[in-house]
Amino acid sequence: MRFEVPVPGVEQAAVLEALAWRSRLAAKDIADLCTLLSITYEHRDRFPDWKLRTARTGAPRTQRGPLHELVAMFDRG
Repeated sequence: MRFEVPVPGVEQAAVLEALAWRSRLAAKDIADLCTLLSITYEHRDRFPDWKLRTARTGAPRTQRGPLHELVAMFDRG
């Protein structure tokens, strides 16, 4: 038996994790997202095409919303 499992890219994983947080409001989703973004930051030279830098690019607005909402929360402290 053989299975193929699609693995999302880092950017897609960040969006999926933000959507999971928005629907569940679970602390583990924030922790996972922080870990993912920390790793991404440390290896940012490997992600030159990162599209989530601004609210106008990258994933569709409905998908970006939760991620930008989280960023705004962090900015407010």
